[in-house]
Amino acid sequence: MKVQSRAVINLLIVTLFIVFLYAFCNFKIMRISGNSMSPYYPDNQIILVYRGSYGLPYLFKSGYFLQWKKPDKEDIIVFHNPIDDSLSVKRCIGIPGDTLFLKHDTYYLNEKALPPSPLPPAADFRGGIIGNDWFFLMGDNYSKSIDSRMYGPIPMELILGKVLPVKGKS
Repeated sequence: MKVQSRAVINLLIVTLFIVFLYAFCNFKIMRISGNSMSPYYPDNQIILVYRGSYGLPYLFKSGYFLQWKKPDKEDIIVFHNPIDDSLSVKRCIGIPGDTLFLKHDTYYLNEKALPPSPLPPAADFRGGIIGNDWFFLMGDNYSKSIDSRMYGPIPMELILGKVLPVKGKS
């Protein structure tokens, strides 16, 4: 009887350790820096990022060991910025299969004009169909956001996770 109860306690301890480790490795608390996502997420807003939204992430590098989902349009995601490798927060507006092109310094997504950017468009991306595992991301504050309009679509391997919704915001 004592051996069985000891085994149950050991199993419970191991299970709790695994749950804690999973939660520790898959959730990240961050602070928004800048106004590119305001008014939805103003400067200094605390956010919670779930790294397991799109798959089982590697622990010590970007990318996914096992991927089960891709970002949807309107997902707010955290990713490694391709310019300086800092973590950035933007909204996913273009997904694989969407048509994106540039005409007179204005991007068009599925034939709908996007707001103008504060900087010139990406020099090496002029348009076409967004490829598999690539995403076009923009900040909600269009005039202040440095985003995919400047550096082009982002590959899935740079995406860290999805921002969990804040109570009172959709």
